[in-house]
Amino acid sequence: MNAVSGASVRVIDATSYNLAGQYSSTGNIRAIVSGYHFSFIGLQTGVVQYLDQSTVTPVFLDAASVPGPSPVAALALAQAGNLPLVVVGHGTGLAVFDYDAITSAPDEPPSIPRDLSLSAYPNPFNGVVTVTLAVPQSGTYQFTVFDNLGREVWNRALFATGTTAQKLDFSPFAAGHYVARLSGTSGTTALRLIYLP
Repeated sequence: MNAVSGASVRVIDATSYNLAGQYSSTGNIRAIVSGYHFSFIGLQTGVVQYLDQSTVTPVFLDAASVPGPSPVAALALAQAGNLPLVVVGHGTGLAVFDYDAITSAPDEPPSIPRDLSLSAYPNPFNGVVTVTLAVPQSGTYQFTVFDNLGREVWNRALFATGTTAQKLDFSPFAAGHYVARLSGTSGTTALRLIYLP
């Protein structure tokens, strides 16, 4: 029996994929293997891409091609001493690549915040602000933003675990002071936001 708690899944289309709205690649995906905050994506073209997922926006750090070109059939992670490796099965054999394990330490679990908190960057801001939600207990939280007259301008229920970032675009709203509030399983907290014209 396999049991998973608090997992998040991102669905990737098999012919093209787009992560975080900025990083995209075209080509049939043949295999994906993931480690702690990183993934390798093997394509029909024989290219293997290294995706760093340690930040809010995933970043492609590198790519390599198998001999041939030959389509990627399978991917696996391995280790030779302290050297991290990705093993690539392809149409004519195996290829082994080493990589810089920027985020590959599985023995370092993601930190769990001690307290419920909100932070914003930049603050004051002009147009767009990134609000970081830190929750000590996974669950469904209500994220609400009020203007200086107490009117609700943003309301979203979201499942949060650990630390999550939300980008908010205030361009449709008037400049001024706002209050962001997060409430749920771990209690309630609030943060003042200052939107400059």
